[in-house]
Amino acid sequence: MDKEITTDTSGFYRVDPNNQFQYAQNFVYGPGYTLLRNDQTTYTYPTTGGWMWFENEDAARTHFNVPKPITTSTTTSTTFSIR
Repeated sequence: MDKEITTDTSGFYRVDPNNQFQYAQNFVYGPGYTLLRNDQTTYTYPTTGGWMWFENEDAARTHFNVPKPITTSTTTSTTFSIR
């Protein structure tokens, strides 16, 4: 029986002023505030700095309307000549 491997992507997410999607799994230290994973149910969201808690990356991307990056697979071929 194959067991599916999953990655925990729960944590704090935001889109910063430069429109960058950001993720912090366990804590955020900002000027004048600290957010901790263990206290995530005690905060009012969005927090200072625009951080929000999500159970997974997909939920955060949906909320902030940030698409997943497109990944492509490339194969690099190297030829060696032995003389």
